[in-house]
Amino acid sequence: MALGMPDQVPVMCQMSTGHILLNSGVDPIAEATDSAAFAESLWRMRELYDFDGILIHKPGREPGWLLDGTRREECADGWEFIYPEGCRVRVQRDDDPIFLPAAGYRNPDIEEIDPAQPLASFTGGYLCWHLWKGTHPYRRVEDIPPAWCGVIDLLRERCAGRYGLHGETRSPFDHVLNLLSAENMMMALVTHPRKVHPLLDWATGSAIAWSVAQIRRGCDAIKVSSPWVGGRFISPGFYREFVVPYERRLAGAVRAEGGFVYTHTCGAIADRLEDMMSSGIHGIECLDPPPLGNVELADAVERTRGRVFIKGNLDSVHTLLEKDAAGVRADVRRMVETAAPAGGYICSTACSIAPRVPPDHVKIMVETARTWWG
Repeated sequence: MALGMPDQVPVMCQMSTGHILLNSGVDPIAEATDSAAFAESLWRMRELYDFDGILIHKPGREPGWLLDGTRREECADGWEFIYPEGCRVRVQRDDDPIFLPAAGYRNPDIEEIDPAQPLASFTGGYLCWHLWKGTHPYRRVEDIPPAWCGVIDLLRERCAGRYGLHGETRSPFDHVLNLLSAENMMMALVTHPRKVHPLLDWATGSAIAWSVAQIRRGCDAIKVSSPWVGGRFISPGFYREFVVPYERRLAGAVRAEGGFVYTHTCGAIADRLEDMMSSGIHGIECLDPPPLGNVELADAVERTRGRVFIKGNLDSVHTLLEKDAAGVRADVRRMVETAAPAGGYICSTACSIAPRVPPDHVKIMVETARTWWG
Protein backbone atom coordinates (compact mmCIF):
# COMPACT_ATOMS: atom_id res chain seq x y z
CA MET A 1 0.00 0.00 0.00
CA ALA A 2 3.02 2.26 0.42
CA LEU A 3 3.83 1.73 -3.31
CA GLY A 4 6.96 -0.26 -2.60
CA MET A 5 8.15 -3.51 -4.18
CA PRO A 6 7.37 -6.43 -1.82
CA ASP A 7 9.34 -9.66 -1.64
CA GLN A 8 6.26 -11.52 -2.94
CA VAL A 9 2.95 -10.48 -4.43
CA PRO A 10 0.51 -9.80 -1.56
CA VAL A 11 -2.87 -11.50 -1.83
CA MET A 12 -6.03 -10.45 -0.02
CA CYS A 13 -9.62 -10.67 -1.20
CA GLN A 14 -12.92 -9.39 0.01
CA MET A 15 -15.28 -12.34 0.42
CA SER A 16 -19.03 -12.43 0.11
CA THR A 17 -20.84 -13.39 3.29
CA GLY A 18 -22.17 -16.41 1.44
CA HIS A 19 -18.66 -17.66 0.65
CA ILE A 20 -17.65 -17.17 4.28
CA LEU A 21 -20.69 -19.04 5.59
CA LEU A 22 -20.32 -21.94 3.16
CA ASN A 23 -16.64 -22.46 3.97
CA SER A 24 -16.02 -21.34 7.56
CA GLY A 25 -18.50 -23.61 9.33
CA VAL A 26 -19.77 -20.72 11.45
CA ASP A 27 -23.52 -20.63 12.15
CA PRO A 28 -25.22 -17.93 10.02
CA ILE A 29 -27.26 -16.47 12.88
CA ALA A 30 -24.22 -16.36 15.15
CA GLU A 31 -22.16 -14.73 12.38
CA ALA A 32 -24.81 -12.02 12.04
CA THR A 33 -25.30 -11.35 15.76
CA ASP A 34 -22.16 -12.22 17.72
CA SER A 35 -18.80 -10.45 17.41
CA ALA A 36 -16.82 -13.52 18.49
CA ALA A 37 -18.50 -15.67 15.82
CA PHE A 38 -18.01 -12.96 13.20
CA ALA A 39 -14.31 -12.68 14.09
CA GLU A 40 -13.94 -16.46 14.05
CA SER A 41 -15.46 -16.70 10.56
CA LEU A 42 -13.02 -14.10 9.21
CA TRP A 43 -10.05 -15.75 10.92
CA ARG A 44 -10.91 -19.20 9.58
CA MET A 45 -11.09 -17.84 6.03
CA ARG A 46 -7.72 -16.13 6.38
CA GLU A 47 -6.26 -19.41 7.57
CA LEU A 48 -7.95 -21.39 4.78
CA TYR A 49 -6.44 -19.20 2.05
CA ASP A 50 -3.36 -17.78 3.81
CA PHE A 51 -4.35 -14.24 2.85
CA ASP A 52 -2.00 -11.43 3.84
CA GLY A 53 -4.80 -9.48 5.46
CA ILE A 54 -8.35 -9.51 6.81
CA LEU A 55 -11.16 -7.15 5.84
CA ILE A 56 -13.67 -6.44 8.62
CA HIS A 57 -16.57 -5.45 6.38
CA LYS A 58 -19.16 -4.66 9.08
CA PRO A 59 -19.05 -3.17 12.58
CA GLY A 60 -18.92 -5.53 15.54
CA ARG A 61 -22.23 -7.14 16.43
CA GLU A 62 -24.73 -5.93 19.01
CA PRO A 63 -26.93 -9.02 19.67
CA GLY A 64 -29.98 -6.93 20.55
CA TRP A 65 -30.25 -5.53 17.04
CA LEU A 66 -31.83 -8.78 15.85
CA LEU A 67 -32.52 -11.13 18.74
CA ASP A 68 -34.52 -8.78 20.99
CA GLY A 69 -38.11 -7.87 20.16
CA THR A 70 -38.38 -9.91 16.98
CA ARG A 71 -40.27 -13.04 16.01
CA ARG A 72 -38.24 -15.75 14.30
CA GLU A 73 -39.54 -17.94 11.47
CA GLU A 74 -37.69 -20.47 9.35
CA CYS A 75 -37.90 -20.02 5.58
CA ALA A 76 -36.60 -21.89 2.55
CA ASP A 77 -33.14 -20.27 2.50
CA GLY A 78 -32.66 -19.42 6.17
CA TRP A 79 -34.53 -17.60 8.90
CA GLU A 80 -36.59 -14.44 9.04
CA PHE A 81 -36.59 -12.14 12.06
CA ILE A 82 -39.76 -10.06 12.05
CA TYR A 83 -39.91 -6.73 13.87
CA PRO A 84 -43.17 -5.50 15.48
CA GLU A 85 -43.70 -2.97 12.67
CA GLY A 86 -43.66 -5.79 10.10
CA CYS A 87 -40.24 -5.31 8.49
CA ARG A 88 -38.00 -8.37 8.37
CA VAL A 89 -34.36 -9.36 8.27
CA ARG A 90 -33.70 -12.60 6.41
CA VAL A 91 -30.53 -14.33 7.58
CA GLN A 92 -29.55 -16.61 4.72
CA ARG A 93 -27.51 -19.80 4.83
CA ASP A 94 -25.46 -18.93 1.75
CA ASP A 95 -25.65 -15.17 1.19
CA ASP A 96 -25.78 -11.78 2.90
CA PRO A 97 -28.63 -11.02 5.28
CA ILE A 98 -31.28 -8.99 3.46
CA PHE A 99 -33.84 -6.48 4.67
CA LEU A 100 -37.47 -6.70 3.65
CA PRO A 101 -39.65 -3.65 4.48
CA ALA A 102 -43.22 -3.99 5.68
CA ALA A 103 -45.98 -3.87 3.08
CA GLY A 104 -46.67 -0.31 1.99
CA TYR A 105 -43.43 1.14 3.36
CA ARG A 106 -41.54 3.68 1.28
CA ASN A 107 -38.21 5.38 1.85
CA PRO A 108 -38.21 9.13 2.51
CA ASP A 109 -37.48 11.34 -0.45
CA ILE A 110 -35.08 14.27 -0.44
CA GLU A 111 -37.74 16.78 0.62
CA GLU A 112 -38.86 14.73 3.62
CA ILE A 113 -35.57 13.92 5.29
CA ASP A 114 -33.92 16.22 7.85
CA PRO A 115 -30.33 16.94 6.70
CA ALA A 116 -29.28 17.65 10.29
CA GLN A 117 -30.67 14.34 11.62
CA PRO A 118 -31.39 12.01 8.69
CA LEU A 119 -31.77 8.94 10.85
CA ALA A 120 -34.67 10.56 12.70
CA SER A 121 -36.82 9.36 9.80
CA PHE A 122 -36.22 5.74 10.86
CA THR A 123 -37.37 3.80 13.93
CA GLY A 124 -37.59 0.20 15.08
CA GLY A 125 -36.27 -2.40 12.69
CA TYR A 126 -35.56 0.19 10.00
CA LEU A 127 -33.13 2.01 12.31
CA CYS A 128 -31.62 -1.26 13.57
CA TRP A 129 -30.86 -2.33 10.00
CA HIS A 130 -29.08 0.93 9.17
CA LEU A 131 -26.98 0.71 12.33
CA TRP A 132 -26.03 -2.91 11.64
CA LYS A 133 -24.92 -1.92 8.15
CA GLY A 134 -22.82 0.94 9.57
CA THR A 135 -24.97 3.98 8.77
CA HIS A 136 -25.07 5.78 12.09
CA PRO A 137 -25.53 9.13 13.89
CA TYR A 138 -22.21 9.14 15.77
CA ARG A 139 -20.15 12.27 15.18
CA ARG A 140 -17.19 11.67 17.49
CA VAL A 141 -14.89 8.70 18.00
CA GLU A 142 -15.93 8.48 21.64
CA ASP A 143 -19.58 8.11 20.59
CA ILE A 144 -18.94 4.84 18.73
CA PRO A 145 -20.57 1.91 20.61
CA PRO A 146 -17.93 -0.28 22.30
CA ALA A 147 -19.42 -3.40 20.70
CA TRP A 148 -18.59 -2.08 17.25
CA CYS A 149 -14.88 -2.44 18.01
CA GLY A 150 -15.15 -5.95 19.43
CA VAL A 151 -14.20 -7.70 16.18
CA ILE A 152 -11.16 -5.42 15.76
CA ASP A 153 -9.96 -6.29 19.26
CA LEU A 154 -10.34 -10.04 18.72
CA LEU A 155 -8.63 -10.09 15.33
CA ARG A 156 -5.86 -7.65 16.26
CA GLU A 157 -4.84 -10.03 19.04
CA ARG A 158 -4.84 -13.04 16.73
CA CYS A 159 -3.03 -11.26 13.91
CA ALA A 160 -0.27 -10.09 16.29
CA GLY A 161 1.10 -7.79 13.59
CA ARG A 162 1.63 -10.61 11.08
CA TYR A 163 -1.30 -9.72 8.81
CA GLY A 164 -2.90 -6.51 7.66
CA LEU A 165 -6.18 -5.56 9.31
CA HIS A 166 -8.56 -3.50 7.19
CA GLY A 167 -11.69 -1.79 8.47
CA GLU A 168 -14.50 -0.48 6.33
CA THR A 169 -16.91 2.42 6.11
CA ARG A 170 -19.64 3.23 3.70
CA SER A 171 -18.76 6.24 1.58
CA PRO A 172 -20.72 9.44 2.21
CA PHE A 173 -22.59 8.88 -1.07
CA ASP A 174 -23.45 5.30 -0.09
CA HIS A 175 -24.74 6.37 3.35
CA VAL A 176 -27.16 8.85 1.80
CA LEU A 177 -28.24 6.51 -0.99
CA ASN A 178 -29.15 3.80 1.49
CA LEU A 179 -31.26 6.24 3.51
CA LEU A 180 -33.15 7.56 0.49
CA SER A 181 -33.06 4.44 -1.75
CA ALA A 182 -31.10 4.23 -4.99
CA GLU A 183 -34.01 5.58 -7.05
CA ASN A 184 -34.66 8.57 -4.78
CA MET A 185 -30.96 9.39 -4.56
CA MET A 186 -30.35 9.33 -8.31
CA MET A 187 -33.43 11.47 -8.92
CA ALA A 188 -32.35 13.94 -6.24
CA LEU A 189 -28.97 14.49 -7.91
CA VAL A 190 -30.88 15.94 -10.85
CA THR A 191 -33.90 17.56 -9.22
CA HIS A 192 -32.58 18.78 -5.83
CA PRO A 193 -28.76 18.86 -5.94
CA ARG A 194 -28.54 21.62 -3.33
CA LYS A 195 -30.41 19.44 -0.87
CA VAL A 196 -28.11 16.48 -1.48
CA HIS A 197 -24.98 18.30 -0.36
CA PRO A 198 -26.06 18.86 3.29
CA LEU A 199 -26.85 15.14 3.55
CA LEU A 200 -23.44 14.26 2.13
CA ASP A 201 -21.86 16.63 4.64
CA TRP A 202 -23.65 14.84 7.49
CA ALA A 203 -22.64 11.43 6.11
CA THR A 204 -19.00 12.50 5.80
CA GLY A 205 -18.89 13.30 9.51
CA SER A 206 -20.32 9.86 10.30
CA ALA A 207 -17.86 8.10 8.01
CA ILE A 208 -14.91 10.01 9.51
CA ALA A 209 -15.87 9.18 13.10
CA TRP A 210 -16.13 5.44 12.43
CA SER A 211 -13.03 5.33 10.21
CA VAL A 212 -10.85 7.16 12.73
CA ALA A 213 -12.18 4.93 15.51
CA GLN A 214 -11.11 1.84 13.57
CA ILE A 215 -7.62 3.16 12.90
CA ARG A 216 -7.13 4.12 16.53
CA ARG A 217 -8.35 0.68 17.58
CA GLY A 218 -5.71 -1.07 15.50
CA CYS A 219 -6.78 -1.27 11.86
CA ASP A 220 -4.06 -0.53 9.30
CA ALA A 221 -6.35 0.67 6.52
CA ILE A 222 -9.91 1.71 5.76
CA LYS A 223 -11.82 0.50 2.74
CA VAL A 224 -14.37 3.09 1.59
CA SER A 225 -17.32 1.18 0.16
CA SER A 226 -18.61 3.29 -2.73
CA PRO A 227 -20.39 0.88 -5.09
CA TRP A 228 -22.98 3.21 -6.63
CA VAL A 229 -20.73 5.81 -8.28
CA GLY A 230 -19.36 3.99 -11.32
CA GLY A 231 -19.92 4.95 -14.92
CA ARG A 232 -23.28 3.29 -15.37
CA PHE A 233 -24.75 5.16 -12.41
CA ILE A 234 -23.40 8.72 -12.42
CA SER A 235 -21.40 10.82 -14.87
CA PRO A 236 -17.80 11.98 -14.31
CA GLY A 237 -19.16 15.47 -13.68
CA PHE A 238 -21.50 14.22 -10.95
CA TYR A 239 -18.63 12.16 -9.56
CA ARG A 240 -16.51 15.29 -9.18
CA GLU A 241 -19.40 17.18 -7.57
CA PHE A 242 -21.02 14.62 -5.28
CA VAL A 243 -18.19 12.19 -4.48
CA VAL A 244 -14.71 13.70 -4.64
CA PRO A 245 -15.06 16.56 -2.11
CA TYR A 246 -16.53 14.29 0.55
CA GLU A 247 -14.21 11.34 0.04
CA ARG A 248 -11.31 13.84 0.09
CA ARG A 249 -12.32 14.92 3.60
CA LEU A 250 -12.63 11.30 4.67
CA ALA A 251 -9.27 10.33 3.17
CA GLY A 252 -7.60 13.30 4.84
CA ALA A 253 -8.94 12.29 8.24
CA VAL A 254 -7.65 8.71 7.87
CA ARG A 255 -4.26 9.93 6.64
CA ALA A 256 -4.00 12.24 9.64
CA GLU A 257 -4.32 9.18 11.89
CA GLY A 258 -1.52 7.38 10.06
CA GLY A 259 -3.81 4.90 8.28
CA PHE A 260 -4.14 3.90 4.65
CA VAL A 261 -7.42 4.52 2.83
CA TYR A 262 -8.71 3.13 -0.45
CA THR A 263 -11.95 3.32 -2.42
CA HIS A 264 -13.94 0.30 -3.56
CA THR A 265 -16.10 1.06 -6.60
CA CYS A 266 -17.47 -1.75 -8.74
CA GLY A 267 -18.18 -1.75 -12.45
CA ALA A 268 -17.21 0.88 -15.00
CA ILE A 269 -14.56 3.22 -13.60
CA ALA A 270 -12.13 3.51 -16.53
CA ASP A 271 -13.36 7.05 -17.25
CA ARG A 272 -12.78 8.28 -13.68
CA LEU A 273 -9.51 6.85 -12.36
CA GLU A 274 -7.94 10.31 -12.23
CA ASP A 275 -11.00 11.70 -10.46
CA MET A 276 -10.80 8.89 -7.91
CA MET A 277 -7.12 9.60 -7.26
CA SER A 278 -7.86 13.30 -6.81
CA SER A 279 -9.68 12.53 -3.56
CA GLY A 280 -6.37 11.80 -1.84
CA ILE A 281 -6.84 8.07 -1.34
CA HIS A 282 -3.92 5.63 -1.21
CA GLY A 283 -5.50 2.99 -3.43
CA ILE A 284 -8.27 1.85 -5.78
CA GLU A 285 -10.33 -1.35 -5.77
CA CYS A 286 -12.05 -3.24 -7.72
CA LEU A 287 -10.78 -2.54 -11.27
CA ASP A 288 -13.51 -4.78 -12.71
CA PRO A 289 -12.48 -6.22 -16.10
CA PRO A 290 -14.96 -6.70 -18.95
CA PRO A 291 -17.72 -7.88 -18.87
CA LEU A 292 -18.18 -6.95 -15.18
CA GLY A 293 -16.71 -3.50 -15.77
CA ASN A 294 -14.52 -1.73 -18.30
CA VAL A 295 -11.02 -1.57 -16.77
CA GLU A 296 -8.12 -2.87 -18.85
CA LEU A 297 -5.43 -3.64 -16.30
CA ALA A 298 -2.43 -2.50 -18.35
CA ASP A 299 -4.07 0.88 -18.89
CA ALA A 300 -4.88 1.22 -15.17
CA VAL A 301 -1.31 0.34 -14.23
CA GLU A 302 0.09 3.11 -16.42
CA ARG A 303 -2.38 5.72 -15.22
CA THR A 304 -2.00 4.96 -11.51
CA ARG A 305 1.73 4.11 -11.39
CA GLY A 306 3.46 5.87 -8.50
CA ARG A 307 0.24 7.59 -7.38
CA VAL A 308 -1.91 4.92 -5.73
CA PHE A 309 -1.82 1.19 -5.12
CA ILE A 310 -4.28 -0.98 -7.02
CA LYS A 311 -6.14 -4.05 -5.77
CA GLY A 312 -8.33 -6.38 -7.75
CA ASN A 313 -9.14 -7.12 -11.42
CA LEU A 314 -9.66 -10.91 -11.21
CA ASP A 315 -13.18 -11.84 -12.32
CA SER A 316 -14.70 -13.86 -9.47
CA VAL A 317 -17.54 -15.20 -11.62
CA HIS A 318 -16.19 -15.83 -15.12
CA THR A 319 -12.75 -16.95 -13.87
CA LEU A 320 -12.89 -18.30 -10.32
CA LEU A 321 -16.38 -19.76 -10.52
CA GLU A 322 -16.66 -20.92 -14.12
CA LYS A 323 -13.14 -21.84 -15.32
CA ASP A 324 -11.15 -24.95 -14.51
CA ALA A 325 -7.89 -24.96 -12.57
CA ALA A 326 -5.75 -24.30 -15.64
CA GLY A 327 -7.93 -21.37 -16.66
CA VAL A 328 -7.74 -19.84 -13.20
CA ARG A 329 -3.97 -20.21 -13.14
CA ALA A 330 -3.57 -18.63 -16.57
CA ASP A 331 -5.77 -15.64 -15.74
CA VAL A 332 -4.01 -14.99 -12.44
CA ARG A 333 -0.59 -15.25 -14.00
CA ARG A 334 -1.54 -12.85 -16.79
CA MET A 335 -2.90 -10.38 -14.26
CA VAL A 336 0.15 -10.56 -11.99
CA GLU A 337 2.57 -10.24 -14.90
CA THR A 338 0.76 -7.07 -15.97
CA ALA A 339 0.53 -5.34 -12.58
CA ALA A 340 3.17 -6.65 -10.18
CA PRO A 341 6.31 -5.25 -11.90
CA ALA A 342 5.11 -1.70 -11.28
CA GLY A 343 4.87 -2.24 -7.51
CA GLY A 344 1.96 -1.13 -5.39
CA TYR A 345 -0.19 -4.07 -6.42
CA ILE A 346 -2.35 -6.40 -4.30
CA CYS A 347 -3.61 -9.52 -6.05
CA SER A 348 -7.35 -9.79 -5.46
CA THR A 349 -10.66 -10.57 -7.00
CA ALA A 350 -12.29 -7.55 -8.61
CA CYS A 351 -15.12 -7.56 -6.07
CA SER A 352 -16.12 -10.18 -3.52
CA ILE A 353 -15.37 -13.87 -3.94
CA ALA A 354 -18.76 -15.21 -5.06
CA PRO A 355 -20.53 -17.58 -2.65
CA ARG A 356 -20.01 -20.83 -4.55
CA VAL A 357 -16.51 -20.30 -5.89
CA PRO A 358 -14.60 -23.56 -5.22
CA PRO A 359 -12.08 -23.00 -2.40
CA ASP A 360 -9.44 -24.85 -4.45
CA HIS A 361 -9.67 -22.13 -7.11
CA VAL A 362 -8.93 -19.45 -4.52
CA LYS A 363 -5.96 -21.47 -3.31
CA ILE A 364 -4.71 -21.68 -6.91
CA MET A 365 -4.97 -17.90 -7.16
CA VAL A 366 -2.88 -17.45 -4.01
CA GLU A 367 -0.28 -20.03 -5.00
CA THR A 368 0.06 -18.65 -8.54
CA ALA A 369 0.57 -15.10 -7.31
CA ARG A 370 2.99 -16.09 -4.54
CA THR A 371 5.21 -18.23 -6.74
CA TRP A 372 5.52 -15.67 -9.53
CA TRP A 373 8.21 -13.06 -9.42
CA GLY A 374 9.25 -11.34 -12.61
